[in-house]
Amino acid sequence: MRPDPNGKAPSVSVVIRNRNEAQFLRPVLQALRLQEYPDFEVVLVDNRSSDDSVGIASAHGARICTIRDFTYGRALNVGIAAATGEVIVILSAHSLPLGPHFLTECVAPFDNEAVAAVRCVLAGKEDSTRWMEPETLGAGADMISRGPLASGCAIRRRVWQEVPFDENVTAAEDKLWAMEVVRRGHVIASPVPAFYAYLKRDLPLEKNHKELVAVAEATGVKLKYLADTPGIRVNAVLRAALIGPPAAALSVIRHELRITRLWWKST
Repeated sequence: MRPDPNGKAPSVSVVIRNRNEAQFLRPVLQALRLQEYPDFEVVLVDNRSSDDSVGIASAHGARICTIRDFTYGRALNVGIAAATGEVIVILSAHSLPLGPHFLTECVAPFDNEAVAAVRCVLAGKEDSTRWMEPETLGAGADMISRGPLASGCAIRRRVWQEVPFDENVTAAEDKLWAMEVVRRGHVIASPVPAFYAYLKRDLPLEKNHKELVAVAEATGVKLKYLADTPGIRVNAVLRAALIGPPAAALSVIRHELRITRLWWKST
């Protein structure tokens, strides 16, 4: 779905979930204003922010939707329902698009009518090298580690109309959505060379644990907890404690002291 020779391009809506992220939202919206893509809108789904998020978004021409009974899936459904684009690009308020071609790269894989969604590349993570060998993910693929992330992805609107996001789960709404759409015969492009960066610090261990639990609860798969003490890298802990800030040191210590790992166990 690249622009055709006559200059007509598929319409795009950028949906951003937000709560009190004004400091990050401003540069994200500035980056979107610099995109080369010719036809797109921005929809902000705001969860009762008390900072200047809504004012900043309005000043950048975004459409504002408010949500009170927040869940991750409900926020996406509200934003997409208000959007008009054929392709919906989903970003977190702290996900900064890198470069002016971000939206163009997001849209390109939708030339393939089977593609329901694309996963963008989170700079600094494993995807930073995987983009050179992209995959098409179908039924049975590992959506936990390879599926689209609601912090940076794009989906086809008509597939969302068929399969909206689950509004009842506490996390992993993106993974569960991808599992369902590939079960129905669609595919996921993962990842595509549309790069973005987190403007705030991520907590991957806590986030991954929460998502695994949410997927298990939604799918009926049981989690097996295995006692596991892989050995503490003392040098890493000492270096973090002596050199890094307290929050970073605590994160390293948590990582090194993992007492359990989560493993899938079929029911």
